[in-house]
Amino acid sequence: MIRKLSGINEIQLAIDQIIGTARRELQIFDGNLAEGGFGSPARFQVLRRFLLANRANRIQIALHDTDYLTRSCARMMTLLRQFPHAIEIHHTLPAARHASDAFVLADALSYWRRYHTADPRSELVFNDDAGGRLLRSRFEQIWEA
Repeated sequence: MIRKLSGINEIQLAIDQIIGTARRELQIFDGNLAEGGFGSPARFQVLRRFLLANRANRIQIALHDTDYLTRSCARMMTLLRQFPHAIEIHHTLPAARHASDAFVLADALSYWRRYHTADPRSELVFNDDAGGRLLRSRFEQIWEA
């Protein structure tokens, strides 16, 4: 199922839905997390429940800019302190800064993807094995860069 989205409020709800489908891993790529609701109490609770559900659950986050995370996402920083074994955050190097989309990928199967950070249009996709594998590959390339 693919659902097209067009606004910031829809984006935040879509990200919550994707996180809710995750059973073992989340891969998040964004410029800075500023528009995805990552500083909210609700997002903190959703991510915390995911991490508490299984000690093996993992979150990987790749960001171009970590300032918003460290200055405005105290709850995310709390999660990082509470679950240091389960959360990894990478700051991208210049080689990956050309990437201008954003996405949240759950178990390489369901995802929310924003086509360009300057445009609020995005899509919410569930149970897309082929698309999920492509985004996982893209995330791994960004992660390495």
